[in-house]
Amino acid sequence: MDRVIDHLRHEHQTILTAVDKAEAMADSGALGATVSPASLQALRDFFTLYVHGLHQRKEDSTLFPWLRLKGVYEGAGCVGLLAAEHVDVAKAFPEDLSGAAWPAALQTYCSLLRNHIRREDDVIFPLVLRLGTPQDAKELLREFGAIDASATRAGLEDVLRAVDALAYAR
Repeated sequence: MDRVIDHLRHEHQTILTAVDKAEAMADSGALGATVSPASLQALRDFFTLYVHGLHQRKEDSTLFPWLRLKGVYEGAGCVGLLAAEHVDVAKAFPEDLSGAAWPAALQTYCSLLRNHIRREDDVIFPLVLRLGTPQDAKELLREFGAIDASATRAGLEDVLRAVDALAYAR
């Protein structure tokens, strides 16, 4: 199951790198600096396509159902709460990245996302390691690969461009 966790941790690290960049951009915007529309669009693309698309789909359609099958309680338990947070965090992304309010809204979103990732790392990942078998790992990784392949057909190149643009955004 180490490879499953490594896969998801790598994605979390990619997301946290983007969160760091987004927070820096929000700080600049809050101080009155102009942040380029291209940089803000790269943020929107990355968080929409990669975080709330590709990565979240792996958790919602493979990892969380697998945990339920292993007997991890969904309702008010950790799986149910983290699945609900996916919806809440996605809704928190600011619709409008212009005007005076976007820096504070983006900071709030980044804080929610960072805390959510911390909870997954601290709660879900140890459960996965404890409950999983080598066969489970093989199946989860196969499903992750299918999601990656489907994302490629549906525009993973756009996600990668957004990540690249975000890395170089000023």
